[in-house]
Amino acid sequence: PSDSDKLKTLRKKQEVDTEDSILKELEKQRILDERKRFHSIFNKKEQVASAPVASPNSTPNPSPYWFGEKSFISVGAGLMSYYSVTNINSTDTPAFLASYGAYSYGGQLIFDSSFFYSVHYLKPSNKNFKNVREKLNEPGLAMAVKYSFLKGKMKPYVGLTGALIGRKWQFVSRDGASLEDPELKKAIKDVGEKDWHFSANGGFAVGADIALGEQLGLSVDLRYLVNFYTETRKTESQILTDEKILDEKDVVLGSLNLKYLFK
Repeated sequence: PSDSDKLKTLRKKQEVDTEDSILKELEKQRILDERKRFHSIFNKKEQVASAPVASPNSTPNPSPYWFGEKSFISVGAGLMSYYSVTNINSTDTPAFLASYGAYSYGGQLIFDSSFFYSVHYLKPSNKNFKNVREKLNEPGLAMAVKYSFLKGKMKPYVGLTGALIGRKWQFVSRDGASLEDPELKKAIKDVGEKDWHFSANGGFAVGADIALGEQLGLSVDLRYLVNFYTETRKTESQILTDEKILDEKDVVLGSLNLKYLFK
């Protein structure tokens, strides 16, 4: 054969080799694509078959030990203690508390407003009145903002609190009975004296909330209150000696409260 025929034969052979290589690569790619499609289809079927079937009307139930973002009302009992006063009895009648509040930011921020009521008895320092006691009726309103760094069943917290406290004094006998002696009532009557005096207090709160179920909870709360303002005026002797009256004394309010939670 001539030189041109040789080149022509060589070209044709090269074309065949090139087409064969291209077809081989195409078939390899098709095999890989089919394998991917096979695994994709059958893996999805396995996942769908193994997933639980949810009822169209069902909703996920939260854990019963989860406060979440809920409101609450609570009632409780405790002790309001003027710990630095030696001649006072605050344990004869326990303090009563009722609160309304809410959990926010996933249950970590707690707001509450409370009403509390306590009764105290003071023994006069004057020995001439050894059979007489002073009875103090003490209702109050308080607000608190508390933060808990935990979520779930147990929630220890810290926070700030403020309170408006009312005080009404009266004389009673040693056993707590009201004194009906008209002469005594006349002697202590003062038209310049109010029946109720109010004071503003503030401080901090610590405690813990414990979930007992989906709608029940328990709270242990301790508040330390310092007086900032009081309507009660000191006598001249108290001003000269810088003696603190009861309104100006620090007071601790500890309580145990049962909570009802609702959305």
